[in-house]
Amino acid sequence: MKYVLQLFTGSFSERERNAGADEIIARLGEIFSLIPVEHVLFGWHTGFSSNKSVVDYIHANGKKAWLWAPVFSETPESVDSDRQVGYLGTGTASGEKASGLDFNFACPSSEKNRSITFDLFIKHFAGVGFDGVFLDKIRQGGFADGLERALGCFCPRCKARYSDAGVDTDRLISKVVENPGILLPSAYADCRYGFEDSDVDGYYRAKAACISEGIIGITDRFKGIGVEVGLDTFAPLAAWFVGQDIPALGKHVSFIKPMLYRRTNLPAGLPYEMNSIAACISGEQTHARFRSLWGVDDVISEDSARKQFLDMVRLGCVTYPGFEIFRFEDDTPGEPSYATSSAALYAQAGAEQVVLSYNILENTGQNIRALGNMPFSE
Repeated sequence: MKYVLQLFTGSFSERERNAGADEIIARLGEIFSLIPVEHVLFGWHTGFSSNKSVVDYIHANGKKAWLWAPVFSETPESVDSDRQVGYLGTGTASGEKASGLDFNFACPSSEKNRSITFDLFIKHFAGVGFDGVFLDKIRQGGFADGLERALGCFCPRCKARYSDAGVDTDRLISKVVENPGILLPSAYADCRYGFEDSDVDGYYRAKAACISEGIIGITDRFKGIGVEVGLDTFAPLAAWFVGQDIPALGKHVSFIKPMLYRRTNLPAGLPYEMNSIAACISGEQTHARFRSLWGVDDVISEDSARKQFLDMVRLGCVTYPGFEIFRFEDDTPGEPSYATSSAALYAQAGAEQVVLSYNILENTGQNIRALGNMPFSE
């Protein structure tokens, strides 16, 4: 089994972050000597002047370099975008923050928004020599900031899409506000949930179709200029709620990295997302329903992660599962035993590659050295 490295150079709103090219190259060289690496995903600060030096070093070591880039969030302040509008008719600002990242989302049906990532690539990164782009934030918001934000964009464009799918949007909102429990899924199959209420079921299908249409269109533009595409998604346990149709997206890209973060109490982490869903919908009943649908005693367990990974593989998705490799204060308590057990879990399940997430520049040395001693890290 081989490894994919992920490192964060800074968001659009920050100055250069963490390290310069010399330090990044030195860190990569150390890791290349410890474990077999095939790809390096890094970005996305446009002011990072040494992108080409890092890409050239990655290529010189026989590996592929991917620009890590957000789509429906992290939009630069200098770029005009159509922001998400909640069902109350106002913008839905997020209180979610993690290590300088922005979790406010843009409207996924806006053609203007769908062009931003490609246009930024052409302007800032096209001459650097990246082999591919790794698209992140290909979703709408989760439940941590409440129901309005979790239901995503209700601008006139998005409402028209829901209506075209047979959803009575006024009736949907009225029912959800009165009884959030109708958002509890009644069925699971193929990385998608089903719901007893027809408006809820139709809404989630239309939401996912909108995001899939946008991401597939962006993917086609990159592939048209000879750039490969990979995707960062939520784990199947939570992806459908944020509008990610994993099997539909998987047909169009080189790989998907599901964020199977079992220790992270931050956005995209399974404890964080599942507790947020439960808090908004129906508490312990929510946890019980998910355990039943997935056939596990604990949806954050290794057994659950294995099932989610194997579901994606069964559906034909090239899947490189991602797990935490660094410690972010008390919200991501990673240690060597967690790193090695996670790697062993996916190696035994047949993974060809796994992604060490999400920033190998921060507090990861002990964990990566432990991976180097594993029998499958050859």
